[in-house]
This record gives sequence, C-alpha cells and structure tokens, in this order.
Amino acid sequence: MEKRHYLMLLSLDAKNAVSGKRLLTNLQQKVDSNSKPIWFDAAHTGIVFTTDMSAADVWGMLFVSEQDVQSFRDVLTVEIGPDWAARRQTTCANWMATHLGMPRPRAIRP
Repeated sequence: MEKRHYLMLLSLDAKNAVSGKRLLTNLQQKVDSNSKPIWFDAAHTGIVFTTDMSAADVWGMLFVSEQDVQSFRDVLTVEIGPDWAARRQTTCANWMATHLGMPRPRAIRP
C-alpha cells in the first residue's frame, strides 16, 4: 500500500497531558517510529506521521476504548498533501518540505 502523511491535532490541557504523552508513545511504537510533534501552543499539539494505514485504522490502534478518545477535548487526524503554506524555517515547514516537497508557488495575478 501507498504511504500517506498525516497530521493529528490534539486539544491538550494539564488534565490530559499524560494521555497526550501516552498517545505519542503508542503512535511511535505502533504506527510510525519517526512521528513527532511539530506544533505546540498552550492548548494544542500537532503530530505528524507517515503510514500505509487509513486515519480510521490509526484511530483503532491508538484509541482502544471510547474513554481513550474522551480523554481529549478534541482530536482530529487529516491526510496532508503537496499544497501547503507555513512560516519559513520552522519545525513545521521543515517537516513539510522534507516529506511533501516544496509548496506550490503563489499565482501571479495582474
């Protein structure tokens, strides 16, 4: 199967920080040993990973019970592709360029 690139966005707070660390460890052990967080702010983390599994199959491996899913305020997993934009020379932009190639250029508009 073809490998695809994904971004998992997690809403985190002090109450579920341990669950977030456990999820990252499970992701690295079960799905992609090279997965890593590339986006952080006070309440969110974005983790990138590459796999031949579907997003639903990844969820099935990481979230065994409904309680696992409910431990986060929100979780979103999306496939990412070649059309992207990010601030230059950030961890996020470097990962995207390395794994997806350079973004499409801006259109020249009159």
